[in-house]
Amino acid sequence: MNTPTPRTSWLLALLPLLLMLALGLRGIDANAIWLDETWSIYNAGGAHYGPLSPLGIIQRVATEDPRNAAPLYHLLLAGWGSLVGWTAFAARASSLLFGLLAVAWTYRLGRDLDTPLAGLGAALLLSTSGLFLYFTHELRTYMLATVFVPAALVVYGRLWRARRPSLLLYAGFVTALLGLLYTHYLAALTFAALIGYHVLSLIPRLPLQRERGNNHTGISARWWRITLAMGVAAALFLPWLGTLMAGMQLNAEQPKEVAYDAAQTLARLAELLSGGQPVLLLATLGLALLARRWRIWFFAAFALAGTLLANALFTLLIPGRERYLLMLWPLLAVLIGVGVALPTSVGTGYIPSLRNRRWAGLALSAALLLAWAVAGLSATLDGLLLRDLDGNNALPWDVLARTLAAEASPGDAAAVNITAYNWALEVQTADYHLHGLPLAFTLVEELPAEGFDAAARAFVGDAPRVWLGVDKRLPSRGGDAAFAAALAGQYVPCGIVFDLPRLRLDRYEQLPADAFEPGALGLGRFGEGITLVYADLTPQSALLAWRLDDSVPRGTYSVALHVVD
Repeated sequence: MNTPTPRTSWLLALLPLLLMLALGLRGIDANAIWLDETWSIYNAGGAHYGPLSPLGIIQRVATEDPRNAAPLYHLLLAGWGSLVGWTAFAARASSLLFGLLAVAWTYRLGRDLDTPLAGLGAALLLSTSGLFLYFTHELRTYMLATVFVPAALVVYGRLWRARRPSLLLYAGFVTALLGLLYTHYLAALTFAALIGYHVLSLIPRLPLQRERGNNHTGISARWWRITLAMGVAAALFLPWLGTLMAGMQLNAEQPKEVAYDAAQTLARLAELLSGGQPVLLLATLGLALLARRWRIWFFAAFALAGTLLANALFTLLIPGRERYLLMLWPLLAVLIGVGVALPTSVGTGYIPSLRNRRWAGLALSAALLLAWAVAGLSATLDGLLLRDLDGNNALPWDVLARTLAAEASPGDAAAVNITAYNWALEVQTADYHLHGLPLAFTLVEELPAEGFDAAARAFVGDAPRVWLGVDKRLPSRGGDAAFAAALAGQYVPCGIVFDLPRLRLDRYEQLPADAFEPGALGLGRFGEGITLVYADLTPQSALLAWRLDDSVPRGTYSVALHVVD
């Protein structure tokens, strides 16, 4: 039984792409755009933060976000947003597109280094990987970086295999290398791995040089031309080198958090890559080791070692921030694809008939493919492995914004009480979602602790309604209760507008200043000592205020309002 032929293998490669498209569209705008995504939009001059010229985008990234970003992604995002808009669905579709391209290039890398089946296995792993799919829903540079990792390796191999490499192919190689350098600094580890491999290719007896489609040894004119292309890409990165060094210095000066150590990083990587099935990962990598495709082992090991070193220096990997591992995903996916494809190449030696060995090998490869797909899909649909990711724990600012846009009136005031320790991280996210609404807004934590009541009343002013959001991610530290107490006497609570797992929204209505004065006439008496002193009835709402004499026991009576006809 033969593996897919070149004429049919591309049709099989469509299956992981279609699967990923379906899974990627699922829940693409389920979560609100959170802090890191607002930085991407800000850097790109999107929404109300721009527009910016390409030079303006580069300057903004260089001066305001040098430790987190390189400019290529933001330039592309600016162009994308100008075409499709800045809604969560439209903007995030760019990340899904980059993810699809990464799957296509990873398929090509697996096919070039081994067989079409290896490429199919690698593509299927990416298209069902929970972590990879999650970041097709985020406006960050990671998906774009995963495009250039396999692309650079594919084009490098083509430069050696082509009988007469064209100038266009060399230009594509330089472009792919620049993509590595100008998207994410960890992606540049693949560039460094390519340099190391290129130098080692001068040693003809290394196992790296005795593989399928790899017959180059020693110094040749082509070796020098490829070296020149690498030099051109490095030279074109020099203008950004100063910004890179400044960003690294800022990262080094940041307060250190408790990061994963090397063993914890490897364990978490195995858990996320395998969908919580590390035994499956070890078994497949064992088969990949038997296949002896040393080039992909070299690139994956180099990038992994570089990631571990960067984590030790800059404290990158902490619970919820495993995104920095994503640049390893295409390389590790190809390794797994090689392991999946091995049985079809060698068959199963315990079966005497050659034909039967091939069938048995194909069955084993199919079983491995199915196991990987089931593990990935189960983890993706379950979501437990990803529950601690930063974006999965963001406040639903989008729901708050839609609610206020529909129900608030001009002149209203809104405040949100943040329970997280670093509440200032919510300021920009709130600004992105609530910008343009005709009401005053603040975080409760922005009000001064000294003279809090006066500051809260000054913020509210004469607003007809006050909307108070309560962050439920952590137990309240009393900010919401203090804010509500500051409104007492001027505003009355009018119920809960919505109550979500991470955010509750309460509404308060203003009362006339004289509603509770002892001489207020009242609109009617309901029993001894109970007086209706204020009523505001509209087709949408009803506000009733009562005065109780001291003799009326509190918490004893309830009110029902009946609407007839």
